[in-house]
Amino acid sequence: MRISDIIEQFIKEMLEQSEHDEVEFQRNELAHKFNCVPSQINYVISTRFKPTQGYYVESKRGGGGSIIIKKKLFNEDDLFFEYAEQIGDRISRNGF
Repeated sequence: MRISDIIEQFIKEMLEQSEHDEVEFQRNELAHKFNCVPSQINYVISTRFKPTQGYYVESKRGGGGSIIIKKKLFNEDDLFFEYAEQIGDRISRNGF
């Protein structure tokens, strides 16, 4: 099993044990626990905890980088607004 799989499983177990379907942790502490670099934690979060997979991720900078992951059921409207927020001002009537 790869380190990414192990980190993903650990976070999902934390979510299962959470009463509110939400976990918060320090990126550096998790990296230390799994003896990896913090960017490995970022990779796992960005590829395996996406809104389209039913998760909301909030990242707080400074102090080791706090991460909040919420398990959420999205409806189509939620996904539309999530994508619109990600696109932002990068698109106009004339295209990209």
